Amino acid sequence: MSSLTLEQPRRTTLLFHPSNIPLAPPAPWVTSPLRRALDFCVAASALLFCSPLFLIAAVAVRCSSSGPVLFRQQRMGRNGKKFTVYKFRSMYVCPQYSSPITVRGDARVTPVGAILRRFKLDELPQLWNVLKGDMSLVGPRPKLPHHGGLHLTACPGLTGAATLAFRDEEELLAAIPEEELDEIYEKYVKPAKARLDFEYMRNATFTSDLAILWKTAVSCVCPWTSARFFSEEYHERPILRRYCHISLRPGGDVKTEEMTRAQARKEPV
Repeated sequence: MSSLTLEQPRRTTLLFHPSNIPLAPPAPWVTSPLRRALDFCVAASALLFCSPLFLIAAVAVRCSSSGPVLFRQQRMGRNGKKFTVYKFRSMYVCPQYSSPITVRGDARVTPVGAILRRFKLDELPQLWNVLKGDMSLVGPRPKLPHHGGLHLTACPGLTGAATLAFRDEEELLAAIPEEELDEIYEKYVKPAKARLDFEYMRNATFTSDLAILWKTAVSCVCPWTSARFFSEEYHERPILRRYCHISLRPGGDVKTEEMTRAQARKEPV
């Protein structure tokens, strides 16, 4: 059985790495008191309105597998401040180390967890993080403390530009062999997400935040129709081609588009 292989370009400048992002300030709206007030009001209302759904999800998680209802983990927030993020537990409790990257059909995900992840319901407890001020409704996803990446000059978010663009990430990554998954994610997917979030936060407005929240709501309620709902800007495969420079070819290998174009021009890479 042939496996996917990664051909690495020699010119590393072709790749956008999040550690190379200049520390530019976000748009004024991102750090405005009005945005914080909006976050607080929406999070408080959503927590109240969704309380029956919280109860149902908590009971389902508790009855489906052993372990706590909530998953807690330290994440990096604004200006390097650490905080505890909350999720409904969607995986079996596993004492040994395992990859933080999950793909569609991952054996570590519980049956209830698969449903929660499909509709993004496992993220609902993070409304408490938004209420506390650790997170915002819209922004880059909070990173693990030991992961280098986007330098957050604003609060991380419950959803964002990269979250929408890679909303079907688990299905896309399922096509990559397990032994190459970490390398491809680190070199291509993570930098692409960082760039999307960085560019969005530099130009964020009240209107753009509302658009992100609306599209997120639609993709959660109707995940099977979201691919037709979103424009190409937020569709995952064009995003992979544009930012990650990855194309999954029928022949069975992963090749960067930069190399493909250079070879067509017979230029060295």
